[in-house]
Amino acid sequence: MTVERDLPRRTAAEQLAGIYSKRDKRPIRVAIRDAFDVEPVTKEFFAEYKRLFEAAKQAVTGFDPSSEEGTTLEEREERADENLHLFVQTLFNRLLFVYFLSRKGWLTFKGDNDYLNALWKDYQESAEETNFYRDRLCHLFFFGLNNPQSSDLNFRDRFIETRIGRPPFLNGGLFEQTALDRRKNVDVPDETIKPVLKDLFDKFNFTVMESTPFDVEVAVDPEMLGKVFEELVTGRNESGSYYTPRTVVSFMCRESLKGHLETRDTGLTSDVIAGLVDEHRTASIDVAAARRVAQALGEVTVVDPACGSGAYLLGMMQELVELQTVLFNAGADAKSLHDLKLEIIERNLYGADIDEFAINIAMLRLWLSLAIEDQPPIEPLPNLNFKVVKGDSLLGPDPGPGNYGDLFQARAHGVAAELAAQKQRFMSATTGKDEIKEAVQQLEDDLRDALADVAAPPGAVDWRVTFAEVFDRGGFDIAVANPPYIQLQKEGGKLANAYRACGYETFARTGDIYQLFYERGCQLLKAKGGLLAYITSNSWLRAEYGKLTRRYFTESHAPLRWLDLGKDVFASAIVDSGVLLLRTGGGQGSPFPAVDMDRLPAKTAIPPAKALWGETRPEGNLPWSVLS
Repeated sequence: MTVERDLPRRTAAEQLAGIYSKRDKRPIRVAIRDAFDVEPVTKEFFAEYKRLFEAAKQAVTGFDPSSEEGTTLEEREERADENLHLFVQTLFNRLLFVYFLSRKGWLTFKGDNDYLNALWKDYQESAEETNFYRDRLCHLFFFGLNNPQSSDLNFRDRFIETRIGRPPFLNGGLFEQTALDRRKNVDVPDETIKPVLKDLFDKFNFTVMESTPFDVEVAVDPEMLGKVFEELVTGRNESGSYYTPRTVVSFMCRESLKGHLETRDTGLTSDVIAGLVDEHRTASIDVAAARRVAQALGEVTVVDPACGSGAYLLGMMQELVELQTVLFNAGADAKSLHDLKLEIIERNLYGADIDEFAINIAMLRLWLSLAIEDQPPIEPLPNLNFKVVKGDSLLGPDPGPGNYGDLFQARAHGVAAELAAQKQRFMSATTGKDEIKEAVQQLEDDLRDALADVAAPPGAVDWRVTFAEVFDRGGFDIAVANPPYIQLQKEGGKLANAYRACGYETFARTGDIYQLFYERGCQLLKAKGGLLAYITSNSWLRAEYGKLTRRYFTESHAPLRWLDLGKDVFASAIVDSGVLLLRTGGGQGSPFPAVDMDRLPAKTAIPPAKALWGETRPEGNLPWSVLS
């Protein structure tokens, strides 16, 4: 827990004060443990965030259904609510990002590091200004943080400088003016902003550093924003989304990386690879082998087709950073860590989600992960529009490279290198972004023309086109995800009707959407040797509707490990869950290691010790069970 003299926060005061009380009968050991428990802070922050978020939606005006598109009143009302929700979420994201930056010391106003409060105080003392959002925040967002320093508006325009100081140019898209921002009749009253500053930012201890399974800060960090997203923004009960604990994320990322390295020519045994990935042991790895491992890690492509708020993108980035660092950069300074993270985002990580709010939070967390490592002069944030995309991951055709003939493959190969080059240009572009987008769009349109007979429906992620540069190399190396859990027959079979004609071998009308994500995940991977690590409900192991999934895994792929987690993984999901790790291709139905956490002593660590594992023996579509 970090407590700064010039920036005291109530979170720290309350947590530390709870250690000692005359009425407290707890042993001091328990009191200290509870004081450093981040969960109460998470719940309190969420409650306050939700209250302010809903209050803002009630207060912000300018989203009347009469001005929205739609053929019916119901459609226009739904569109108005979606646009209002997106506008308020974007506003909150921007304020949170600004506040995190001020905690880094990057933003000051008239010498005050408490940037937003200093801006608010100066605004209140102004006789000319009447609306904080319009008179201060819009200048900050669109003329400060989104202003390339080559334009130098801040320094030439004394008026803007007196309103917002001299903020750095950040790029990245978060502060680009959107169509919703440009609406003339949108009004954000001061009563919406003031509670965010006073009841949220002043109350809680914030840190830009994400917690890890082994280092937890009692503070609001970017991961907590992910939890807030899963709890609030998606409408969890409708989307089937649940936030995965960081220990499970780390386990899944490490297992998939170990499996990937075992398929590469590193010259290392499985035990040495496990020691490197799990415990960062390098004593038995010589320089040549270290270079081979570093190259394999530098080339790995990882996708989360249901990325939500980005837990697995951030988790995989953290694992890759730590491995690259332990191999070569034990003395790396903050700037080199920033560059390493940027390279990992650019080369290794890909994501998709049907929910635009999810995409926004995932991008926010990736940007914050870069901000924590950056040092002056501050680097512009990368544009992530081509790395984390919005769309239905299941609705498009099977993207397998062998499905569309030599003519398409030749055409795709011809444009893949140019697509990759244009996307790389776009990531770092601060000007000319529209022109680069148009160039990418034209290249993708050429590919779509070649696929006109098997076109993807509207709203689908067309993996063949959107990530053509990846499929030119055969597909992704790793797919890691916590896909949504929604029964296909729910709401009169709405999802079943949407996906029944998509050609999934595992489709069962009485089944669950995560089964289709399993199959789509395998399709996204290289046909042989790709690694899939998913956490889902474990119902498919024994249920009748899971028999096609069981047969698919047994006959087409090679399950490597099953970790049955029981009910205690998700804080608010009443579902038995488990983690499956498999390698694509070569289905033999061979036994593989498995363990049921419910059969082990309480509080057994994840993953359990090797001696505690049993096995599962798959047989066609018959139910699977864990044998001790």
